[in-house]
Amino acid sequence: ITAWFLCRTPPLGKQQKAHEMDIATDTADAAMLHVGAEGSTLDMTQTILDIKEGTLAPTSINLAHHFIGSLVEKITAALEENDSITALDLTCNNVGDVGASRLAAMLRSSMILQVLLLRDNAIGPRGVKRLAEALRENDSLTTLDLSANLIDEAAGSLLAASLETSATLLHLNLAFNGLRTQGARQLGVALASGVPLQSLDLSHNMIAGDGCAFVSAGLRSNSSLQALNISGNCIGDVGAQQLAAALSPNRTLRILRLADNGIRKEGGGALGLALTENFTISELDLSRNYMWEDGAQVLSSAIGGNRTLQCLSLASSGLRRQHVQPLFAALEGNTALTDLDLAANSIEEVGVALLVATLHANHTLRSLDLTFNNLRDLGAQYVAQGLEANKGLTFLSLSDNHISEHGARKLAAALKAHNAVLQTLDLSLNGLSEQGNGDLAARLMMVGGQLTLRHEPLRAKHAHFVNSSWHV
Repeated sequence: ITAWFLCRTPPLGKQQKAHEMDIATDTADAAMLHVGAEGSTLDMTQTILDIKEGTLAPTSINLAHHFIGSLVEKITAALEENDSITALDLTCNNVGDVGASRLAAMLRSSMILQVLLLRDNAIGPRGVKRLAEALRENDSLTTLDLSANLIDEAAGSLLAASLETSATLLHLNLAFNGLRTQGARQLGVALASGVPLQSLDLSHNMIAGDGCAFVSAGLRSNSSLQALNISGNCIGDVGAQQLAAALSPNRTLRILRLADNGIRKEGGGALGLALTENFTISELDLSRNYMWEDGAQVLSSAIGGNRTLQCLSLASSGLRRQHVQPLFAALEGNTALTDLDLAANSIEEVGVALLVATLHANHTLRSLDLTFNNLRDLGAQYVAQGLEANKGLTFLSLSDNHISEHGARKLAAALKAHNAVLQTLDLSLNGLSEQGNGDLAARLMMVGGQLTLRHEPLRAKHAHFVNSSWHV
């Protein structure tokens, strides 16, 4: 079983976009046992009995969304005598404190379980305390998902303290809990102590600026953490400035998620300056913040000289046409950035006109999301002009931009005559008629059948940044 974080930001538009980190497991293993949601309690009981007796020997079990409750006792009993199962997914099963305590007892003696997913199980302080105690004695678990439970400051502190003695835990998801400042303080101590943790999700934990300061302090001397998600924590400019200061001495962190944190121009400016000194960050999510002019200016200048940042999201950041000028200018000479998400801003026609020169000069950018920017037909025409000489872009979203069939024809003409590189064009939510879609598709047939035209709403957007999976 390979474990990784899905950073709710695929390679180049091939996986689904989301907005928070999740731990996931590769279920391609033929020896995995998946009990379907329609399975009865009797079926699951028999399956558990077969595992305990050795007539079934899967390497992983997926029991997510079954609300198994009282069956946890039987499952843990079976696992205590099992020597093949390395991954157990109990997501959304109403495990509670009692079930968590029973799982903790099993972890103390387990020698092979590596992945334990307990998301959304109403596990509170008592259950977390037992799990924290078990982690001190367990030497096999590498991935633990406790997101969307009932972990408060005290319980979070106990769990964080247990990390200091864990030599194997690499991936920890604590998103959507209540760690607040106290929990963040202890996690900062753990990070500074040299724990082997490689990915940590603290999104939506109300840690605020003070809590972020403690985590940032831990990052300064940490040499193992590669991905950190602090989205949705109201860290503000103070927290962003603390993180920026920690990025200068840190040479390990590669992925940083700071979406929806109330970061404005001071915090954005500090992060921009940090990127001039840090050359390890490859993915940065600043979406749903409002950095406005000064923050965007400094960040744009940093991008021009940075050679490691590959994925950047500034979606829903209040960027207007005057703010994107320095960013587009910086991209003309940039040879590192491959994915840029500018969705849900106010770039408009005049702003996107500045993109033409960028698309002509830059052949590194692979994915560009301009969804919901009020581009209209004139903006589509400017994008078409940019595509005529572009040799790099493979994914482009112009969804929800009030583009009519006239603008779509301009795009089709440019692609048909000059561009054979673009693979996916998203024109959904633009009000194109069925006939117009058919005409457009026909015009694109000469692109060698390689281009996918999307004119229906996507379930999730395709920008690489918000969907890339990274393996550890």
